[in-house]
Amino acid sequence: MFDKPITIYYHQYDNDCTRKESEFMYESCLSVDGIGYEPESLISMSDGEEIYSACPIWRHREERTFAIRSPIDFTVHINKARKGISVPNFTQDQFQNYVCGNADPRWCTDKRISIQLAIPKFIFWTDEKNIWIEQKNHWRTAVKNNFTAVGGWYNTSNWTRTINPCLDVVDHSKDIVVKRGNILYEVAFHAPKKSRKISLVKQTPPKQIQNRFVRGFNIKRFLPKKTIEFALGDTSSKCPFRFGSPQDKG
Repeated sequence: MFDKPITIYYHQYDNDCTRKESEFMYESCLSVDGIGYEPESLISMSDGEEIYSACPIWRHREERTFAIRSPIDFTVHINKARKGISVPNFTQDQFQNYVCGNADPRWCTDKRISIQLAIPKFIFWTDEKNIWIEQKNHWRTAVKNNFTAVGGWYNTSNWTRTINPCLDVVDHSKDIVVKRGNILYEVAFHAPKKSRKISLVKQTPPKQIQNRFVRGFNIKRFLPKKTIEFALGDTSSKCPFRFGSPQDKG
């Protein structure tokens, strides 16, 4: 008897950094079919001709990992001397809305330049217990777009939050250049029983999900250290890294 797939719901939208997310999460046109790109499993992008395509280990990962694509063209120019960035093909409103400001001066150093964008944004949620979501880099962006995506993971059954691109520039002397449809990063899902398949379902977030998101966001503002307990799903351990991987935690 095979277990039924795990249903993961998702909603895609664009951000306005000057407004509260709860006010416009439902307004974005990216949720309209054909405007934003839907997550695509890596296995669906395979031509089946890879010499390793029959390998069950490879296929297991590809079936549970999804590519997130850019809905727009953009070019990011970095002025390292002045520690400033510009996006020539953005209007002033678009720049204000989609480029997240960072007061930390370490965003631009000799070793690293990190930029956070607010488009596209995704919120994922599920009714299943102990499902982890991992945001990670897609190998092609380093050579094609001049960035690597910053990754992380959390227990999406416990913690409802949004994810969006945070980029580390590869060659500081060159621009980041992205075309509509280019992959920005990947998301993967980890379940206690690794053989269960993942089914992504597009859905407008119900009010209860929005409320969970807002409550979590307020916890982060009110008591930041508490967020790690919710995000990692372990309120009994003082060490957030007691589990070696999301698979171990379940």
